[in-house]
Amino acid sequence: MIIFEQRIKLIPNIFCLHRILVFFQMSRTLNIIVSQPSNTGIGASLSSLLEVISLANQAQMGDKILMDLSHVSFVHPTLILPLTLIIKELENKGCSLRFEYNEISESYLNTIAFPSGWNPKEIDHWQNILAQYNTKTYIPILAIPCARADGYFRNETLTLLGNIIKKQMGLTGQLYTAVSYMLSEIFDNIVEHASIEMAG
Repeated sequence: MIIFEQRIKLIPNIFCLHRILVFFQMSRTLNIIVSQPSNTGIGASLSSLLEVISLANQAQMGDKILMDLSHVSFVHPTLILPLTLIIKELENKGCSLRFEYNEISESYLNTIAFPSGWNPKEIDHWQNILAQYNTKTYIPILAIPCARADGYFRNETLTLLGNIIKKQMGLTGQLYTAVSYMLSEIFDNIVEHASIEMAG
């Protein structure tokens, strides 16, 4: 009987110790430095991205992460778009993120709606807003709805996106048809096989 009572008394102490360990574990700070790709090639962007992935893989639930983009002066799509997915994954893991920029990158990243992009389902008159990018040299990061029930938003977004690319790049005829088909196939595959709510 005495042994049983002692075991009961130990249980709250074990829970208390676990809470202390979780608190200290949640208090970690992780600095992720995003380096400027050495050139405009895809390989250079992937090299910078692999450094980020290596650091992001060390993150644990509750970590405080400083994502340092102060070394980035030119934003490559092959770096910044995958980076948005890494950020989303870190948030889903329960990490809190803070960003550090330089003046050059901050302005552009804000312009393209980094890091979360914008979701047409959450913005009134989104078609009119997206159509304004016909005359620009860039498009914002888009969170395109990919759930089966969101077919309207997805199809409308892809149609507008195709038209923007057509106008920005001066595509005509079969070349435009090929690009439009490629976009459609990519998102059809995401809907059919990825089982995710959003793609960007």
